[in-house]
Amino acid sequence: MKRYYLPLLLLLAFIVGSKLVFASKPSDFGLKDGDLISAIFSDDPDVYIINEQGYKRLFLNPEIFKFYGHLGGFANVKLVTPEIRDSFPTSGFFRNCEDNDQRVYGTSVDSEDAGRLHWINKSGDQAVQEDPDFFKKVFCINRREFNWYPRGEEFRALKEIPQYNRSVEADNPVICHHPSEDPQTFQTIRVAPESLDTHFQHGDTKGACPAVSISTPTPTLTPTPTPTPIPSNTPIYTPTPTPTPVIQYSPTPTPTPTSVPVETILSTVTLASPNGGECMAGIFPITWSSSLGSEVANWRLNYSLDNGSTWWYVMYVHNFAARSYNWASGDVNTRSDMDSGNVIMRVQAYSPTFPGGTLLGSDTSDRVFSVRPTCPGGSIPVAPTNLTAAPKTYSNGVQSIVLNWTDNSNNELGFATSKRIQGTGTWDNPIYVSGTGIEYQGLQSGTTYEFKVRSGNQYGYSSEVKIIATAGTSVPTPTPAPTPTPSKFCEY
Repeated sequence: MKRYYLPLLLLLAFIVGSKLVFASKPSDFGLKDGDLISAIFSDDPDVYIINEQGYKRLFLNPEIFKFYGHLGGFANVKLVTPEIRDSFPTSGFFRNCEDNDQRVYGTSVDSEDAGRLHWINKSGDQAVQEDPDFFKKVFCINRREFNWYPRGEEFRALKEIPQYNRSVEADNPVICHHPSEDPQTFQTIRVAPESLDTHFQHGDTKGACPAVSISTPTPTLTPTPTPTPIPSNTPIYTPTPTPTPVIQYSPTPTPTPTSVPVETILSTVTLASPNGGECMAGIFPITWSSSLGSEVANWRLNYSLDNGSTWWYVMYVHNFAARSYNWASGDVNTRSDMDSGNVIMRVQAYSPTFPGGTLLGSDTSDRVFSVRPTCPGGSIPVAPTNLTAAPKTYSNGVQSIVLNWTDNSNNELGFATSKRIQGTGTWDNPIYVSGTGIEYQGLQSGTTYEFKVRSGNQYGYSSEVKIIATAGTSVPTPTPAPTPTPSKFCEY
């Protein structure tokens, strides 16, 4: 990497940490989600940002770092010991959250300040099978950084993602060591992995010590990149916009619903529906009220099937004025239609503090409700017809397929579309479309896909209509590079 020279005149906080026993959370070191860190007493000048899960991401070069001016630049970088820096594993999993692109990319570093993005062609549940903490390691990036990287070949396994190395020396874990001759003292050291058990048996603990006494640091190998909220590898899409009809309905209560703890952290957001006792199916509205305005960057919608212990992704709505979203429901973990009587919903408001954002308000359903294949009280819409699929190749080589269909019903809340590679067993999670068309971008060149479309409302989904199409293979002719004009100024 190009070195970041931090001016000594800047008032940078030197974090030595307190109550340092386990290095799994930023708070263990007096840090918080979104802090910028760099190592003091080290020949590694790289700048990182940490997340609340205890992972860090690298800013590959100063140009990328400048894409996030709201972070305050080098003046806000906190200097930490190399041991504290290395307590946060480095992740190379990125997602373009500014455009709400659900695909997750892995990074490869080509040189000191250059790299590539590689689409991880796996479903969310497949990735979690390889790494249960996958989604904890996904970092949001903005559109400028996303477009800065050239694209590399897609990855089909997490183990294919290369490791970022600043050093070829062995990576030794950080521990707080209590010398046997004076157990009242302690020092932060690195030890060989095979020595960990012996140290732990003598009372040493994982992570840096409080009031750190630093031995001369040894450059270490940054841990293997390995990705939070809960996405899948749903592709970029551009729905054909049409107004979404508003359907009135009478929810059917489920018997003896289980009570759910109500979030009272922030009262600026109130979830209106589903709020407990309803029966929902197919495509149904999630509605909320809030006194917040333009300070909201996005509304984060999630559902839980275990009383809030685990939250799963529904949608990030990037419109501060939004107060509803029609969800094409489905179990994002099993990739199937949901059939549960123990569902709760959560809506959160986040500020534009990028990449992590600041929580402004949050609310959950007061009680559990049901999401079933069908619900009583109304009619399921008629299935669409005349489904067509047209391959499209962009000038930069991106492949897409455009779907269009005919709406045959007047009581749907929208349509749910899904895709899969032909011959595979797993469909992507459904995408909600308000109109009668959608464009799937970023497809694999020359690959044949299956698509299905269903209409839906809160009473259930219609039968599905399917089509098969193959993405294009043509390679665009590159634009000739212009002859550079001599300049009297040189950049270094």
